[in-house]
Amino acid sequence: MRNPTLYLLFAAVTIASCHDTPKPKIAGLDATPKNHLEGYPNGSPAVQAYSRYLITLDTTNLSVTQPAYREFQRLFTGQPAEVGDTGFLLFYTLLRHLNTDTPAVQRLLGSYPLDTLAAAEEVDEPLSPRHQKARQTLADHFFIVHEDEGMGYLLPGWRLMPRYFGTYITPTMKEVIAQSAKDDKEGFQNDAGLTMESRQLATRTVWWERFMARNPHHIYFEWAKSNYNLLLYAMVAGMDNSPVIDYDSAGKLTPYFDTAYQVIRDSFPDSRANQVITPYWRAILAKDTVAQKRIIDSLPFL
Repeated sequence: MRNPTLYLLFAAVTIASCHDTPKPKIAGLDATPKNHLEGYPNGSPAVQAYSRYLITLDTTNLSVTQPAYREFQRLFTGQPAEVGDTGFLLFYTLLRHLNTDTPAVQRLLGSYPLDTLAAAEEVDEPLSPRHQKARQTLADHFFIVHEDEGMGYLLPGWRLMPRYFGTYITPTMKEVIAQSAKDDKEGFQNDAGLTMESRQLATRTVWWERFMARNPHHIYFEWAKSNYNLLLYAMVAGMDNSPVIDYDSAGKLTPYFDTAYQVIRDSFPDSRANQVITPYWRAILAKDTVAQKRIIDSLPFL
C-alpha cells in the first residue's frame, strides 16, 4: 500500500538534502553549508533513486524493512558519508511511518502478544525462549518494543542502527544515533508522567541544544530542534502526572523539577535553556503567575 504521506516526507528529506539555504554566520561556528550534493542540482542520484524505491513499499508490512536495507546497501556503498546520512534518514523515516498494528505484523510475530513482551522488558526480567525469539524477530526488522500504560507498541530501535549503518554515515550522524539510543534507554514518559531522572531531563535538553549549535546545517538539524523543543517544554510545563508546581505545598516546585532546574543553573549557566529556566524558576518563587504564563506561551508550539 503506497502511502501519500510517506511520499511527501521522503520528498521533504530529499529536498532538504539538495538545497542548502544560506544562513547567517554564528559566532564561533563555521556556518558555511556543506553541500555534499554539489554537482547534482536535483539531488544525489543515490538519494533520488532510494526515495523513488521507498515510496513503492507496503507500509503495512514490517517485512519490507529488510529489502529496504539491502537497497540502501546497493545504492550507498561507496557514496560520501554525508550522502549516506541522507539515505539513513530516509530509511529511518520509513521505519517511523510503518503501520505496526496490522495482521501482517502479527503473522510475522506468530500472533505473539506484544503486551507480554513489553511487560517482561519493562521490569527487566529474564526472557523465555518465546520472548527471545519474538524480540530477535523485531530486531531483525529494526524495531524494539516499548510499554505505555501496560500496553506494548513498536518503535524503531536506535540501538540497533550502528551495526547496519555505521560504515555508511558521518561521525555526526553516529553521534545522533548514540544519543538517541541513550535517550531511548533512559525513557521519556509513561502514563502522562516523566520516567527519566530529573538530571537526565536537564542534561538531555542541553545536549540537543548544543548539537544544534555545533551542526546548524546537518540534515538532522530539524529533528534535533523538535527533540529540543519537546524537552524544553517538558522542563517548563511538566506533564499531568509530573507537575512542576506542587499546589498542595504552597505552590512550591516539586522535588523533581527543583533538581532539574538546579542542574541547568549550576552546570549549564550559558545555555539557552537556562535563559528560559532561571526566569521561570524566579517567577515560581515569586508566585508571579503572569510571568509564568508569559514564559510558557513564549515556547514553540508543539
